[in-house]
Amino acid sequence: MSPSGSGRGSARPAFKAANIDVAIALVATFLLPVACHFLLRWTGALLPLALYYGAFCVSVVLWRKGSLQYVRPRSWAWPLFLVLLAIQLVAQACAALTVVPVNDPLPGVVLTLLIWVPINALAEQLLWVYIFEAFGTRWVEGIKRTAGMAAGVLMTVVFVGLIHAIFWGEFLPGFESVFPLSQIFFASQFVMTVGYLLLFRRTGSMVPLFLLHIIADATLVVAAMYSIVPDLFL
Repeated sequence: MSPSGSGRGSARPAFKAANIDVAIALVATFLLPVACHFLLRWTGALLPLALYYGAFCVSVVLWRKGSLQYVRPRSWAWPLFLVLLAIQLVAQACAALTVVPVNDPLPGVVLTLLIWVPINALAEQLLWVYIFEAFGTRWVEGIKRTAGMAAGVLMTVVFVGLIHAIFWGEFLPGFESVFPLSQIFFASQFVMTVGYLLLFRRTGSMVPLFLLHIIADATLVVAAMYSIVPDLFL
């Protein structure tokens, strides 16, 4: 079956993964964070960001699914959305209280807030959902389907952990360890990652995920007064 997207008002059928999607998802999960890590060390953040956003989050998803799925949600799944929104707000309150301020120059902070924050919030979940769906929709019957769904969740969580640990963690602001705020924050990140996947399956749209994610990115930039501009180049 050829790759395709889905969405309200679209004639495309729901995405059904093939073996190539499983292979791409494994490459993204285990090799992309490593590649971004070394490119960051050699070139600064701009080139690995182009690889991450341009090649994987956008190009691979467009190629394999035929759509970025920024469409009108078929349902907002309000109970789930509001629960995740509440978790996100609590998590970001904890983040704001524990982030280590960097106090970069204001023009760079504003550029980061207006350009990087929306780009990251728009792009990252495209790959997260694709990794999940590569496993979660590859098999459609019985125990294979259940195992595929479980593998999809696991691979997504592993990828999010790796990309933050060995790429984002290299240059984004750090956090102080403050009990219980730090524990609440990190536990919430796991819940939110799984929540994004469930919300996408309920809504069929990336729009609700974007609205939840942009809160986290904007909070980081404003609370730390962080500018990504100096990190783009060595």
